Amino acid sequence: MELGGQFAISNAITGHHIECQQAAPLIEALADRAGRRSGRFHVPGHKGQAIDPLLADAWGDCWAWDLTELEGLDNWAAPQGAIAAAEALAADCFGAGLTRFLVNGATSGLVAAIGAVCQDGDSLIVARNAHQSVLAGLILAGARPCWVWPIVDREWQMPTVVTPEAIAQALATYPQAKAVLLVSPTYHGWVSDLPAIAQLTRSHGIPLMIDAAHGAHFGLHPELPIAPLAAGADLVVASAHKTLGSLTQSALLHLHPQALIDRDRLNQVLRWVTSSSPSYLLMASLDAARRRAALRGQIDWGETLARVDRVRSQLAGDRAIRVLSGLNLDRSRLTVHLAGWNGYQADEALDQDWGITAELSSPQHLTFVWTPANTDQEADRLVAALAALARSPQMAPDRGLDAVAGLLAPPSPAPLTPRQASQLPTEPIDLNRAIGRIAAEWICPYPPGIPTIVPGEIITSEAIGQIQQTLALGGDCTGCADPTVQRCLVLISADR
Repeated sequence: MELGGQFAISNAITGHHIECQQAAPLIEALADRAGRRSGRFHVPGHKGQAIDPLLADAWGDCWAWDLTELEGLDNWAAPQGAIAAAEALAADCFGAGLTRFLVNGATSGLVAAIGAVCQDGDSLIVARNAHQSVLAGLILAGARPCWVWPIVDREWQMPTVVTPEAIAQALATYPQAKAVLLVSPTYHGWVSDLPAIAQLTRSHGIPLMIDAAHGAHFGLHPELPIAPLAAGADLVVASAHKTLGSLTQSALLHLHPQALIDRDRLNQVLRWVTSSSPSYLLMASLDAARRRAALRGQIDWGETLARVDRVRSQLAGDRAIRVLSGLNLDRSRLTVHLAGWNGYQADEALDQDWGITAELSSPQHLTFVWTPANTDQEADRLVAALAALARSPQMAPDRGLDAVAGLLAPPSPAPLTPRQASQLPTEPIDLNRAIGRIAAEWICPYPPGIPTIVPGEIITSEAIGQIQQTLALGGDCTGCADPTVQRCLVLISADR
């Protein structure tokens, strides 16, 4: 497989690409259909007019565009018309052999990816900082995770990259693995060496699948990281709504032209995990996001990178503010640590006093996501707000910085696969009494949604300590049947 360079929307884009990328076939089809005022004896029930005034006034004409599979609008499950044309333009734009619009988020793409390559009992090499949706995919497919551990930055207490050396070791240890699934970029913007890793997986004849939920914008500007497809990944799932401007819950799944994945099997599993009533509003927003990325991506992201670089430079002059830096970072992510604040406190103060909301807060830091939607005025306000907080610490400097030993719990034995653990009788138990028991559910700080406790693994004191410390410092955890996370589900012991 040729790895190639940046895809078509880089500054090497040809006139042909620009010309064809002007089109928006799904938007055009919806506009035509929404303009008709014939009798609507089909769903959705609001029919563009029977809507409560609270939303009718707020949302305006979008109700007329909320349509179903009508003549001229194609069918997501078997696209041959407007949806097929829109997806083909996206594939051309992002350098894919196939692109599918996702209306159930990147989650559905990751679940489908696992189901496309794994059957019950198969092994999958997975980065331990995988999103909780990967666990759902493992459970549904019945696959056994073979964990590979990213490097953890001890100063910042966060997982960073998975190295090619770690993948080489995993491939040697688990020769039966059907694929490799990694997160790149991470929530904080760390980017693994995908070209080198892709060469390793290709030499072993298995696909490399990338959760690029936070990297849909990669490749749109020469100073952004290389796009995973251009780096040689076989399959990429990207949350277009996170950085490309489509509506929340919309995402893209890209398949490399020479991917080591069966296209028909992938489409089959996608149909299983996708609503049979896909939102045309979500799909139209993907069509629009693709068009803007193709036509304005380099301009948009050049301005965005300049803006965030200016902020980074201004913050560097404040000794009470540390800014995350590194060669393998997406520069459109800004992560800061404020002396005398934990991230949860700082996030609340920014929201209440300054009207500023970070994307991710943790005990140690805050992460801000920059896109072309952010303005110079917002940038100036963020600098002023962080400087103000730095002048009014809420605790002794750096107290609590090491309170949570990273987002990843130490390795734990796994007597069962996640699927096996999900199918056996369970009982709720106080979290403090769960040490040594086999987990029957996942529990993870959210965001970022990386599981600390995994179904099928033996629960350790370190994992429980991390969860309790996260909650004590003001964080949230998800995945637990008990929303207060005072109790968790474990398997009923065989001797009971």
